[in-house]
Amino acid sequence: MRPEFVVGQQIGGPIEGPVLAFGTDAEYLMEEMLTVYEIPSTNKVRVGSLGDGGYVIIDGGHYDMFISAGICDDDSFEHEFLAKHPNLPCQTFDGQVDGIPNPHPRVTHHKKNIGELITNPDEEMRDEPAFSQAESTLLHGEMKGYSNIFLKMDIEGSEFQWLASLTEIQLNQIKQMVLEVHWAPWGWYEELDLDMKGPPRSSEMGLHCDKHINILRKLMHTHYLVHMHPNNNCGVHTARKSTGQYFSVPDVFEITCIRKKDCRDVVLNTDPIPSKLDAPNSLERPELGLVGPPYTHELTSNPEEYFNSLYKVSYI
Repeated sequence: MRPEFVVGQQIGGPIEGPVLAFGTDAEYLMEEMLTVYEIPSTNKVRVGSLGDGGYVIIDGGHYDMFISAGICDDDSFEHEFLAKHPNLPCQTFDGQVDGIPNPHPRVTHHKKNIGELITNPDEEMRDEPAFSQAESTLLHGEMKGYSNIFLKMDIEGSEFQWLASLTEIQLNQIKQMVLEVHWAPWGWYEELDLDMKGPPRSSEMGLHCDKHINILRKLMHTHYLVHMHPNNNCGVHTARKSTGQYFSVPDVFEITCIRKKDCRDVVLNTDPIPSKLDAPNSLERPELGLVGPPYTHELTSNPEEYFNSLYKVSYI
């Protein structure tokens, strides 16, 4: 049984959470970068566990390599995806484990973290962890020679460093990716001494957001965002739309992206968030719902009626 879900309706003024301070050029780009689309001719399925470790993907398609970064103790996605693609090889990357929990004959594990070695993390903004013991890679060599990669990645914030390192040609080698995005940097509430219900008292957070927005913009130049699910282990912050209204941005969220050159019939998303395929990352916390642009557009049914048909819902 699913827990009670709390769905935040983003209409009107700001909701609870710090208001982000953007630079002038990036102030409204977040709305554009987080616009969710759908492809009516495709079918979505959930792969992996019900909870953290499972993802919603576009089903089908041909791939020549499966790369999975961030395994920990859950390889349910890897096994289920490989069962769907019986001839597909897989490379897994996680510097904290010696191998996947349940070995598979088509899986080659690399005890490496994704990212570059940071020798003095005090000089870096804490949106990237320091790697001191395990080897690290940016996957450039591992991606070489492949043109239709399926990529799954949950690497606790290093995804921005990895995305920033890729060229447009390398991004276009990835046909579909599921990615957990850790928007807020490590410890930013504590480090910047933020009031959880007020705006940042430092320009450093604005610079951080500018950086992440521009990296996400790079990804959305080659790919469509076709599914989004907030991680309910974390909170939300508030960003401003081009209309002057505010909308919430989860601190951590899962996205599914499809390469643009493979898409023909793309429209704005009308599926509610969370969808029927989603599951909360934590069963002990209420789910976070996102209603209205840039996430959902012209819903064919009343969102409150829809959510109440699925779960017991409290709106905030």
